[in-house]
Amino acid sequence: SNTQTAPFTVSTDKANTRLRGRVVNGENNNPLSGIVVKLDTAAVTTGTDGLYDLPAQPGRRIFSVDGRNVGFALIVSHRDILSGINQESDFFLPTAPIEEKGTPASQTQKMILTNPDAPGVVLELQPASVKNLDGTQYLGKIVLLQVEMGPNITFLPKGLEPDVLILVQPGGLIFNPVGLLTAPNTVGYPEGAILDLWGHNPTTGIIEKHGKGKVVG
Repeated sequence: SNTQTAPFTVSTDKANTRLRGRVVNGENNNPLSGIVVKLDTAAVTTGTDGLYDLPAQPGRRIFSVDGRNVGFALIVSHRDILSGINQESDFFLPTAPIEEKGTPASQTQKMILTNPDAPGVVLELQPASVKNLDGTQYLGKIVLLQVEMGPNITFLPKGLEPDVLILVQPGGLIFNPVGLLTAPNTVGYPEGAILDLWGHNPTTGIIEKHGKGKVVG
């Protein structure tokens, strides 16, 4: 299932359904200020308490939490909103040192992305393959992050517990053609094993199965 769950309260005012919560540092749970939180086109910037409060129309909505301006990740996901049901939840945002450790997107050279904080993880991208959602070329930097799984990872669908979780930041990018991702076999799968690869669809905000991977050593 791709449905995400969150604590909720029932509102007697069905015309004023809200999505509320707090954005916190994924490493120490401290509230984060200066984070832009959006639900479709409605947007708010968190203050020192990290709180956000947005109007929510019923249906599946694109939900994004953007901390790039303060050194954190941009996560794009979705929320299923029911009329009269106010969702309330914390959002744990990982750090993302894009400018410090990122690799510039190249229009002419193959890109090999690595990160010393994610040993053995390599992403190979073809020249001019990194694009924004509107189809224009992305000209900034890209960074790979390996995130530890745990209860603070709230942006994955319920029940999805990957052995390895890799974030490519900033979020919301399109890779055409797709990149080649290599990651260490830390679980010890046998050579030749075929594994599911899940990824984020930046258009819908849904994390879905993107293909297969093969253990080669």
